[in-house]
Amino acid sequence: MLEDLKQHRRRERPDRQPVHAVGRGPAIELRGLTYAWPDAPDRPVLRDLSVTIPAGSTVLSPFDSVVRATSGNTVSANNRTIDRSYTGFIQLTKTATVSNGTGVGGPTDAVPGAIITYQITYTNISSSNGDANCVKLTASNLVITEDGLVAPNNWGTYTTNSGSPSDNGTGVVATVSATKYTDTVASVAPGVSKIFQFQRVIN
Repeated sequence: MLEDLKQHRRRERPDRQPVHAVGRGPAIELRGLTYAWPDAPDRPVLRDLSVTIPAGSTVLSPFDSVVRATSGNTVSANNRTIDRSYTGFIQLTKTATVSNGTGVGGPTDAVPGAIITYQITYTNISSSNGDANCVKLTASNLVITEDGLVAPNNWGTYTTNSGSPSDNGTGVVATVSATKYTDTVASVAPGVSKIFQFQRVIN
């Protein structure tokens, strides 16, 4: 049992590596996009624009599409904007640290009675090119679920709850069961990073 837990601990050392699954999917193509400003709906600033997200794009890796707008009156005058397409813009980073105050073993040894503190840092990585009119993305209704009985987790089998789970932002944390927590965040603005935390005692 302890060996399994030590293996689990090694997988989740605080090396600040994202634990999201990095997926690669097929190409996504948007065709015939047209946009006009609300005060001039009869004069589109974009007409029949097509954008292709390349096949194999990595999750959480934005790529830039350059849109060039040319003046109909002055052909030499143009404006180029950089539009970033995201296949995801919330990054989750999970870490686990062991605190052993039992008197058996070292201060970070995973022994019965030691406490494991899990922290899930969620960050909105949406960014702009610095232009005042560049739109950054706000995440809404984010729900983070931690289930200790669903792989690759195994803490539900070898630990019990300790204290109350928390969120240092505006997230509402709920204990769904003895081995499952959720953190519901109504809104995560661009650049915001907060932490969802819970603790478990090793059986």
